[in-house]
Amino acid sequence: MTLSIPSKNSAREAVLDIAEQEFMQHGYKMVTLEALAKKLGMKKPSLYYHAPGGKEELFMSVMERCMERHRINLSAIVAKTLASQGIRESLVEIGRWFMSQPPMQTSRLIAVDLTLLQSTNAAEIMSLIESCIAKPVRKVFKQAKSEGRLNGELNLLMGVYFNLMESLHEMPLYTDTLPEKNLQQVIDLFMYGAIKAE
Repeated sequence: MTLSIPSKNSAREAVLDIAEQEFMQHGYKMVTLEALAKKLGMKKPSLYYHAPGGKEELFMSVMERCMERHRINLSAIVAKTLASQGIRESLVEIGRWFMSQPPMQTSRLIAVDLTLLQSTNAAEIMSLIESCIAKPVRKVFKQAKSEGRLNGELNLLMGVYFNLMESLHEMPLYTDTLPEKNLQQVIDLFMYGAIKAE
């Protein structure tokens, strides 16, 4: 029997998987290379094999991989659903995608994490958020605007939508409703409002 020897790439992916979980859950400041190495079952110097520049380089690698994953999947979702199934179903499918991923906690990322990075790296992450997440989703909102259905400023409404999608990760803490039902209710809230006008 031939043993399967993990490649450098598979080992790197394992490092990035754990690093992404830790950075997304705890934030850049709270994650240490010592803790990551312990979680990975390796010594700290071994992490420098994957990120010679240390924690910031590792964080950038995590974010670049994360953003590319979002770009590929969000672009595919919008291309598949917007024309054939409509705006609501596109928003639902985008929500399902976000629910399947580690929560980014974008407010913390921008307000805290990015301030701890070199300015060039912080700017790169902001650019990636725009090109990999906002740009694909913006197509749905532009379609709503072209149909005369957008009740407000486009970028403001996109921000509200993204905040609602991020909140779905926290809902199991205070409701027993199934995640899919939460998603459907949040989409209806976003599209049709929570309280009827008098």
